[in-house]
Amino acid sequence: MKYIPADIKTVYILVGPKGAGKSYIGSLIEQQYNIPFIRLEDWALRIKNNRALDNETYLREASYIVEKGIIQAMKTHNELIHETTGLSHYYDLLLGRLKTKYAVTVIGIKAGTEICSRRILEREFGKPLTFSPGELDRINVAVAAKDYKVDFEILNENKNEQQLKEELREIFEI
Repeated sequence: MKYIPADIKTVYILVGPKGAGKSYIGSLIEQQYNIPFIRLEDWALRIKNNRALDNETYLREASYIVEKGIIQAMKTHNELIHETTGLSHYYDLLLGRLKTKYAVTVIGIKAGTEICSRRILEREFGKPLTFSPGELDRINVAVAAKDYKVDFEILNENKNEQQLKEELREIFEI
Protein backbone atom coordinates (compact mmCIF):
# COMPACT_ATOMS: atom_id res chain seq x y z
CA MET A 1 0.00 0.00 0.00
CA LYS A 2 1.26 3.42 -0.95
CA TYR A 3 1.38 5.88 1.97
CA ILE A 4 -0.93 8.81 1.30
CA PRO A 5 -1.40 11.61 3.86
CA ALA A 6 -4.95 11.75 5.25
CA ASP A 7 -5.62 15.27 3.96
CA ILE A 8 -4.93 14.36 0.32
CA LYS A 9 -7.75 13.08 -1.87
CA THR A 10 -7.03 9.94 -3.87
CA VAL A 11 -8.07 8.82 -7.33
CA TYR A 12 -7.59 5.14 -8.13
CA ILE A 13 -7.49 4.28 -11.83
CA LEU A 14 -8.10 0.76 -13.10
CA VAL A 15 -6.46 0.56 -16.51
CA GLY A 16 -6.51 -2.31 -18.98
CA PRO A 17 -8.20 -3.85 -22.00
CA LYS A 18 -11.93 -4.10 -22.56
CA GLY A 19 -13.16 -7.29 -20.89
CA ALA A 20 -10.24 -7.55 -18.43
CA GLY A 21 -12.61 -7.09 -15.49
CA LYS A 22 -12.01 -3.44 -14.59
CA SER A 23 -15.68 -2.74 -13.84
CA TYR A 24 -16.07 -5.96 -11.87
CA ILE A 25 -12.96 -5.23 -9.80
CA GLY A 26 -14.07 -1.61 -9.35
CA SER A 27 -17.38 -2.89 -7.96
CA LEU A 28 -15.53 -5.23 -5.58
CA ILE A 29 -13.40 -2.34 -4.33
CA GLU A 30 -16.51 -0.24 -3.80
CA GLN A 31 -18.16 -3.05 -1.81
CA GLN A 32 -15.07 -3.93 0.25
CA TYR A 33 -13.62 -0.48 0.91
CA ASN A 34 -16.55 1.90 0.40
CA ILE A 35 -14.67 3.84 -2.29
CA PRO A 36 -17.13 5.14 -4.90
CA PHE A 37 -16.67 3.47 -8.30
CA ILE A 38 -17.53 5.44 -11.41
CA ARG A 39 -17.89 3.70 -14.77
CA LEU A 40 -16.43 6.36 -17.04
CA GLU A 41 -17.39 4.32 -20.08
CA ASP A 42 -21.04 5.13 -19.32
CA TRP A 43 -20.29 8.87 -19.47
CA ALA A 44 -18.27 8.56 -22.67
CA LEU A 45 -20.82 6.39 -24.46
CA ARG A 46 -23.52 9.03 -23.96
CA ILE A 47 -21.68 11.28 -26.42
CA LYS A 48 -20.40 8.62 -28.85
CA ASN A 49 -23.08 9.31 -31.49
CA ASN A 50 -22.09 6.49 -33.85
CA ARG A 51 -18.49 7.69 -34.01
CA ALA A 52 -15.63 5.20 -33.96
CA LEU A 53 -13.98 4.70 -30.59
CA ASP A 54 -10.76 6.15 -31.99
CA ASN A 55 -12.42 9.26 -33.50
CA GLU A 56 -10.26 12.21 -32.41
CA THR A 57 -13.18 14.56 -31.69
CA TYR A 58 -14.97 11.90 -29.67
CA LEU A 59 -11.83 11.13 -27.64
CA ARG A 60 -11.25 14.82 -26.87
CA GLU A 61 -14.90 15.36 -25.85
CA ALA A 62 -14.95 12.16 -23.77
CA SER A 63 -11.76 13.18 -21.97
CA TYR A 64 -13.25 16.57 -21.13
CA ILE A 65 -16.47 15.00 -19.77
CA VAL A 66 -14.51 12.45 -17.74
CA GLU A 67 -12.22 15.05 -16.18
CA LYS A 68 -15.14 17.33 -15.37
CA GLY A 69 -17.02 14.41 -13.79
CA ILE A 70 -14.06 13.31 -11.68
CA ILE A 71 -13.46 16.84 -10.39
CA GLN A 72 -17.15 17.20 -9.54
CA ALA A 73 -17.22 13.82 -7.75
CA MET A 74 -14.08 14.66 -5.76
CA LYS A 75 -15.88 17.68 -4.28
CA THR A 76 -17.92 15.28 -2.15
CA HIS A 77 -15.53 12.31 -1.83
CA ASN A 78 -12.02 11.83 -0.48
CA GLU A 79 -11.44 8.78 -2.68
CA LEU A 80 -12.74 7.67 -6.03
CA ILE A 81 -12.08 4.77 -8.37
CA HIS A 82 -12.67 4.64 -12.10
CA GLU A 83 -11.82 2.48 -15.08
CA THR A 84 -10.34 3.17 -18.49
CA THR A 85 -8.49 1.50 -21.34
CA GLY A 86 -6.11 4.46 -21.08
CA LEU A 87 -5.34 4.08 -24.74
CA SER A 88 -5.55 7.58 -26.14
CA HIS A 89 -3.06 10.34 -25.55
CA TYR A 90 -5.91 12.17 -23.81
CA TYR A 91 -5.61 9.60 -20.99
CA ASP A 92 -1.96 10.56 -20.54
CA LEU A 93 -2.88 14.25 -20.43
CA LEU A 94 -5.74 13.61 -18.01
CA LEU A 95 -3.51 11.48 -15.78
CA GLY A 96 -0.97 14.31 -15.61
CA ARG A 97 -3.64 16.86 -14.67
CA LEU A 98 -5.16 14.57 -12.03
CA LYS A 99 -1.73 14.09 -10.47
CA THR A 100 -1.47 17.87 -9.93
CA LYS A 101 -4.69 17.83 -7.84
CA TYR A 102 -4.85 14.41 -6.19
CA ALA A 103 -2.83 11.41 -5.13
CA VAL A 104 -3.24 8.99 -8.03
CA THR A 105 -2.79 5.23 -7.84
CA VAL A 106 -2.88 3.32 -11.13
CA ILE A 107 -3.82 -0.35 -10.97
CA GLY A 108 -3.23 -2.35 -14.15
CA ILE A 109 -5.83 -5.04 -14.83
CA LYS A 110 -4.60 -7.65 -17.29
CA ALA A 111 -6.16 -10.63 -19.04
CA GLY A 112 -5.50 -12.40 -22.33
CA THR A 113 -7.23 -11.10 -25.46
CA GLU A 114 -9.27 -14.29 -25.94
CA ILE A 115 -10.55 -14.13 -22.36
CA CYS A 116 -11.39 -10.43 -22.76
CA SER A 117 -13.30 -11.05 -26.01
CA ARG A 118 -15.25 -13.93 -24.45
CA ARG A 119 -16.17 -11.81 -21.42
CA ILE A 120 -17.37 -8.93 -23.60
CA LEU A 121 -19.53 -11.23 -25.71
CA GLU A 122 -20.98 -12.92 -22.60
CA ARG A 123 -21.61 -9.56 -20.91
CA GLU A 124 -23.25 -8.04 -23.96
CA PHE A 125 -25.22 -11.16 -24.97
CA GLY A 126 -28.58 -10.08 -26.34
CA LYS A 127 -27.63 -6.39 -26.28
CA PRO A 128 -26.25 -4.44 -29.22
CA LEU A 129 -22.50 -3.95 -28.97
CA THR A 130 -21.36 -0.34 -28.74
CA PHE A 131 -18.34 -1.28 -30.89
CA SER A 132 -17.60 -3.87 -33.55
CA PRO A 133 -15.64 -7.06 -32.82
CA GLY A 134 -12.90 -5.63 -35.05
CA GLU A 135 -12.77 -2.46 -32.94
CA LEU A 136 -12.59 -4.58 -29.79
CA ASP A 137 -9.65 -6.58 -31.12
CA ARG A 138 -7.86 -3.45 -32.37
CA ILE A 139 -8.34 -1.67 -29.04
CA ASN A 140 -7.23 -4.63 -26.92
CA VAL A 141 -4.14 -5.32 -29.04
CA ALA A 142 -3.16 -1.63 -28.72
CA VAL A 143 -3.81 -1.65 -24.95
CA ALA A 144 -1.66 -4.78 -24.56
CA ALA A 145 1.16 -3.05 -26.44
CA LYS A 146 1.04 0.20 -24.42
CA ASP A 147 3.62 0.57 -21.68
CA TYR A 148 1.49 1.79 -18.79
CA LYS A 149 3.15 3.04 -15.65
CA VAL A 150 1.23 1.26 -12.90
CA ASP A 151 1.57 1.16 -9.13
CA PHE A 152 -0.01 -2.31 -8.86
CA GLU A 153 -1.02 -5.02 -11.29
CA ILE A 154 -3.70 -7.70 -11.17
CA LEU A 155 -3.72 -10.60 -13.62
CA ASN A 156 -7.43 -11.37 -13.86
CA GLU A 157 -7.74 -14.49 -15.95
CA ASN A 158 -9.29 -17.36 -14.00
CA LYS A 159 -9.58 -15.91 -10.52
CA ASN A 160 -12.69 -16.18 -8.44
CA GLU A 161 -14.08 -13.35 -6.31
CA GLN A 162 -12.26 -14.48 -3.17
CA GLN A 163 -8.90 -14.58 -4.93
CA LEU A 164 -9.45 -11.08 -6.30
CA LYS A 165 -10.45 -9.80 -2.86
CA GLU A 166 -7.20 -11.21 -1.43
CA GLU A 167 -5.19 -9.34 -4.07
CA LEU A 168 -7.14 -6.16 -3.40
CA ARG A 169 -6.44 -6.52 0.33
CA GLU A 170 -2.72 -6.35 -0.46
CA ILE A 171 -3.30 -3.03 -2.24
CA PHE A 172 -5.88 -1.36 -0.01
CA GLU A 173 -4.98 -2.57 3.48
CA ILE A 174 -1.81 -1.76 5.39
